[in-house]
Amino acid sequence: MGKIFIIGLCFIGLVACKTQAPTYTPPIQIPVFTKEKVTERLVPYALPADSTIITALFECDSLNKVNMKMFEELKARGLISSFSFENGILKFRLIQPPDTIYIQVTDTIIERDKPITYYIPSQPLVVYKQTDKQVVEGWFGKIFMCLLGLGSIIGVIVFIWKRKF
Repeated sequence: MGKIFIIGLCFIGLVACKTQAPTYTPPIQIPVFTKEKVTERLVPYALPADSTIITALFECDSLNKVNMKMFEELKARGLISSFSFENGILKFRLIQPPDTIYIQVTDTIIERDKPITYYIPSQPLVVYKQTDKQVVEGWFGKIFMCLLGLGSIIGVIVFIWKRKF
């Protein structure tokens, strides 16, 4: 009887602790490779409109006809102008051909590789938490111990009682 009791206690001791499934440490990222590329390129830029100044001097003759005595214009380089004066009407036309300059621009392109994430398994974490079965067995054990203690007390009282009488 005693051997069975000791074997039962050893078996309960072996199955009492439960370990959790292996957990993993937080993921570790390998440093990323960064490559910086500097390129220079020409960017077209349209020049804004320019201006022209015109000065004209008119005079009337004895026949009441308007004559242009002087015509002077001041314009920016690259502008094309034309004018005509007929029957007292001055027509002036200014043409600005599209002018584009190229400005040198430096671009910096940064290329990064996608980081590699990997997990390192860690030691299993022992969790001292009872399963439902162990909780029920614990309550049965407490009840059994109370009954055993109560039986022992009653047995001692009965033993003393029989001895006295």
